[in-house]
Amino acid sequence: MIELSDADEEIGLVDFPRSFTNYENKLSQPQVEELNTIMDFMLLVDLTRLTWLEAVTSNFTRLPYEGPEDIQMGDLDPLFEQYAEMEARQAPVSAAVENLQQRAWTSVKAEAYSDSPIHKVQRVMSPKRLISLMVKIKNFFTKGSAAADNAKNEMLAAYQKMSPDQRNEAFEMVEDSNRAGARNFEEYIGKLRNGEVPYNAVLGARKDLYADWGYQAAAQTPNINRPCLNTAHREGSELVKAGAEVYVEAIKS
Repeated sequence: MIELSDADEEIGLVDFPRSFTNYENKLSQPQVEELNTIMDFMLLVDLTRLTWLEAVTSNFTRLPYEGPEDIQMGDLDPLFEQYAEMEARQAPVSAAVENLQQRAWTSVKAEAYSDSPIHKVQRVMSPKRLISLMVKIKNFFTKGSAAADNAKNEMLAAYQKMSPDQRNEAFEMVEDSNRAGARNFEEYIGKLRNGEVPYNAVLGARKDLYADWGYQAAAQTPNINRPCLNTAHREGSELVKAGAEVYVEAIKS
C-alpha cells in the first residue's frame, strides 16, 4: 500500500515500489495497442447492450417492454449496425486476445517455478481457463449472423403461411437494395434458402416486410400480437447474457 499526501504538506515525493517503476516490466508498444484494441471492443460490447436497452425502453423513458404499443422494427437498426461493427473488428480483437492469453499462461508457468508464493496460482489456472475469454468474445462476433438467421427462419416460416396475393403485396414493401436481385417473393425465398442474401440485407428485408400487415400476421408467434417486441426481446436477452460473460472472463484473464 502506498499513501500519497497532499503537496501542501511538503512531505516531498513518494517513492513507488520498484516493481511499479521497473522499465523492463513495461509493456511494449504492440502490447499496449493490443490492450487498447481489447478495451475498445469491451466498450463496444457495453454500447451494444445499451443500444438494445434504448430501443426497448423508448429512449430510457420507461421500463423495458412496458406500454401497450409495439416497438418499430426500425428501432432496432442501431443495434444491427453495432453487430456489423463488432464483426468488422473480429481479426484484430482475436489476435490481441490470443496474444494476451499466451502471455498470461507464460507468466503463470514462470511463477510456478519461482520462489514467489504466487506459484499457488497454478493450482487454479489452466490453459482451458485462459482461453475462455476468446470463446466468449467470439460469441459476440456471431451476433450479427445469428440475428440474420433468426430473420431468415422467420421469413421462411411466414412465407409458407401466406397466400400468393399476400406474398406479392408483402414483397412490394421490400427495398430494392434488400432484394438481392430477386424479382418476386418466391425467387427471394429461394435465394434466402441458398444463402445468397447478405446478412445485412436479410435484416433489412425483415424490417421492410414488417410494414406489411399480412406479413406481420403470418410472422407472429401464436397468441403474440407484438412481433417486433418479441424479436427485440429475443435479440436483447442474448446480448445481456453474452455481455456479462465477456466481462467476467476479461476480468479473470
